Amino acid sequence: MSVLGHRKKLRYKPERMEYAQVMFDGKSSQWKPDDVGLIIDEAALAGTQLVMKANDMCNKGAVVKVKLGHMDPLLGEIVWRKDIDTDLFRIGINFLE
Repeated sequence: MSVLGHRKKLRYKPERMEYAQVMFDGKSSQWKPDDVGLIIDEAALAGTQLVMKANDMCNKGAVVKVKLGHMDPLLGEIVWRKDIDTDLFRIGINFLE
């Protein structure tokens, strides 16, 4: 088995208390975040995993903009969602740019 295991990209654990700002309108040219999520996993500019409070906007296939730390916002697609509790979920986002 390779160092990556079943993963296609090398993963990094973020610093403690790292968060991402999320804008649900991925088509808008103006940056105006709608929510924040705790970063729990990063894949070298290929994508990220977040834990967020439940909402109806974060569904598989949704195109969003995500701002990680001091980086410029990146366009991404939610590729999976897993409910953790009634008001918390975990999402996987692949960056499209």
